Amino acid sequence: MFEEKYGDQAPVEIADRTQQALDGIPKTLAAIKQIAESSTGAGEPARP
Repeated sequence: MFEEKYGDQAPVEIADRTQQALDGIPKTLAAIKQIAESSTGAGEPARP
């Protein structure tokens, strides 16, 4: 798929997207954790 769309630049595009994912996933998870903790009341477990 990438080869068809990006041709010779496919490896560069894949490397760039991989790095963006590696950088972004921890930030996304931290944001989700912060939202979850703030909406349940200062770290208390969520009630079912």
